[in-house]
Amino acid sequence: MKKFYLIFALLLVLGGIFYTYEHFKSDPNSENNKDAYQALKDFYNAYIIGVNEAAKYVSGTNAGQLVNYRFYYGDIKSFKVEKITNVDESRKKGIVSVETVKKTGEHATYTDTIILIQDNGKWLVEKYSSTSYNDWPKLP
Repeated sequence: MKKFYLIFALLLVLGGIFYTYEHFKSDPNSENNKDAYQALKDFYNAYIIGVNEAAKYVSGTNAGQLVNYRFYYGDIKSFKVEKITNVDESRKKGIVSVETVKKTGEHATYTDTIILIQDNGKWLVEKYSSTSYNDWPKLP
């Protein structure tokens, strides 16, 4: 029985170490993520102004999808980068909470998932999706 408790305690300690490591690795303020974090902040500050401003922070021709999301958001009141994780060497995934006021005056909070790609030393938005899609009008 002692063996069981010893193994269980060891697994708990290892689990705690793994959880702590993963938490700090995905912290937007960590040294590992500082450039990607700044890129996300720059993107959202521009996105608040409008799609044309935000397009500067988007890789290739992927800016078109931002128009639909921005239209259905309404007015972006605030955003918070919740976490950033590594996808591979040149890509990171950011999770951003966005508070908005829709055209109806209703407040909403959406979660955006952003894939960033490193391009010539800069982090740019490669893919963008948002839970705001759930509130879009549905076709009959």
